[in-house]
Amino acid sequence: MAALSGEYWGGAETITFFDSKLIILWGWDPCINFTESVYYLLLAKERGVPIIVIDPRYTWSAQSLATQWIPIRPGTDIVMMEAMADVMFKENTYAHEFVEKWVEPKGLAKWRAYILGEVDGQEKTPEWAAPICGVPAETIRELARFYARTHPTYIRLVWAASRQVYGENVARTYNYLATLGGNLGVQGGVGTGVMGGIAPHIPIPMLDFGAAYPEYMPKNLVEAEEWCRAVLWRDKLDRGEITEAEFKAEIGCPAGEPAPNIKMLFFNWKSPRTFALNYQGANERLEALKRVEFFAYGHWSFANTTTWYADLLFPYTHQFFEGGHGGYEVGPFFHGFNPGIKNFFIYSKKIIDSPGETRHPFWITNQLANRLGIGDKVMPRLNYKEVKEFDAALEQLSREAYEQWAQHPAVTPYNPPAWEEFQKQPIFRIPVKKYKIFFEDKFANDIPL
Repeated sequence: MAALSGEYWGGAETITFFDSKLIILWGWDPCINFTESVYYLLLAKERGVPIIVIDPRYTWSAQSLATQWIPIRPGTDIVMMEAMADVMFKENTYAHEFVEKWVEPKGLAKWRAYILGEVDGQEKTPEWAAPICGVPAETIRELARFYARTHPTYIRLVWAASRQVYGENVARTYNYLATLGGNLGVQGGVGTGVMGGIAPHIPIPMLDFGAAYPEYMPKNLVEAEEWCRAVLWRDKLDRGEITEAEFKAEIGCPAGEPAPNIKMLFFNWKSPRTFALNYQGANERLEALKRVEFFAYGHWSFANTTTWYADLLFPYTHQFFEGGHGGYEVGPFFHGFNPGIKNFFIYSKKIIDSPGETRHPFWITNQLANRLGIGDKVMPRLNYKEVKEFDAALEQLSREAYEQWAQHPAVTPYNPPAWEEFQKQPIFRIPVKKYKIFFEDKFANDIPL
């Protein structure tokens, strides 16, 4: 029986732009990344919603979407954010009701003291920030005022801004700034569909590989972002500098599981969380890669900086040309790469044959599973398929998943087309009257976060 997804993640928001009074794109160039958002941003702009782009580069988005472009020195985003927070604290213009109700007061007081200079003697004023970030103090001050008085504001920071040393602090400060404006859990604000836990309007077909769940279920011993600390902090544990409980808490290891002692790493293309040099904490990541005894890496048919450090490299076929093999948000072939409102999915068909020695990552996974003696438990319905048979086998699993999905009670009212007809235009969508907002139910019903 093919699985049906219960929930998945969205990638970018679109419909929420029309409920915003102000849109701030911090380092985000949707004309290059998340191009499906551009049309909706242009519509919002035509309706009078101001769009401010903060980016070191004069990007296509700054040129075609922005009503104002604010150039900033690379790597100084946190400085400008802190200066905006200083203005909102000093002028008492932050969203008091929202903050007092939802923000932990001790943490807020500690951060506020830091911003106002009570911790280190340096208030984070626009005048302090200007020579560092290259944005004039008056521009920072007026943007902070505009942001504080305009609600809701869609303010979005992309991951690129945090892909630097201590980049996690940029992401933290951005979230603090979004919270100060009270722009969480509201239509037109941030967080519409980008986080997990928001169910789609209808299920999505998922392929059945015949995996032996729950008989074969690998345990998660490390939170994805903390794999490098799992490697680097193990020495501290072995030397007795930290307790096992402290080590496991730092890396996200469940209390009832053994503390990992990683000697080998195997990463695949699917998540930038495993990249070495173009994600936050690059120094830690690189040091961890050097410290393990063996590093294997699978990636598309082109190199990135992480491939430089691999002892063994698996050349994967590219998802956009040689057949879908798992959307960034959802499972194979049926991609819910949905801009927030979660009302459609796309079937990713093979376009060209795999060049050279590149292979589908599922085929590589199956080969590795067989060599570990667990091939019949991981994906038995694809086990021992030759390369020339693999594409057809995946196509058959996809058809089976689609046809079973089409019979689901939540789907039949929308009259999904037959498989052959669906192949002519492999997109399925349903109309949506009200889109889902992350945290909206919690805020509305006073449920603790």
